[in-house]
Amino acid sequence: MNVSADEQYTSEPIRILSLNGGGVRGLFTISVLAQIERNIENRSSANGVKIGDYFDLITGTSIGGILALGLASGKSARELEPVFFENALKIFPPKKNGFKKLIKQIFNPLYDSKPLYETVINMIGTDSTFNDLQRRVLIPAINLSTGKPQFFKTPHNPDFTRDGVLKLSDAAMATSAAPTYFAPHYCEDLTAYFADGGLVANNPSFIGLHEVFRDMKSDFPNATVKDVRILNVSGQ
Repeated sequence: MNVSADEQYTSEPIRILSLNGGGVRGLFTISVLAQIERNIENRSSANGVKIGDYFDLITGTSIGGILALGLASGKSARELEPVFFENALKIFPPKKNGFKKLIKQIFNPLYDSKPLYETVINMIGTDSTFNDLQRRVLIPAINLSTGKPQFFKTPHNPDFTRDGVLKLSDAAMATSAAPTYFAPHYCEDLTAYFADGGLVANNPSFIGLHEVFRDMKSDFPNATVKDVRILNVSGQ
């Protein structure tokens, strides 16, 4: 990339944490983040490190979206880690063999959404909204009622406040409603059905980068691509 001498840059890099989808492989993602927190504490003698504090934007898809919302709500990866580990096999129970089971899977989702919803509530609460979040976050999903991608986000752009009062649990269930695995999620507040964000951005790094130069532009008016640093964590 050629950069002219008179181009302006931010004094600090813009940091994006990008968490991929991947179902039960989210165990790897949250374990990596928790270990990073431990390493920071060991090297700096700091206490109560929360990895979300080190990023200007957190973006995540599917299980990565649920974790992103948990981090954006002010929790540490180490707080979220045991919740997911304790519930992983409830959310994704081992597959059973048999003809009846096969027939059922043809006409029904592979997994029940209830254990997933209960885990989401344990992580981010029942009534918390995007207005309650302490950090910027961006979560992709597919709006099945319109057939278009939809991106849930904090109101970091004062001109975009649509999602401010939206429940985090709705966004979490929407981005993780993987076709054939879970039923589509119906959001009453938006009167629409949603499916997994992995259908549009299983790796949400690019949409995070795009967000910096769109709805975060007022916060970083002189930013260029050279200023952006992305940490992408994936279990795939």
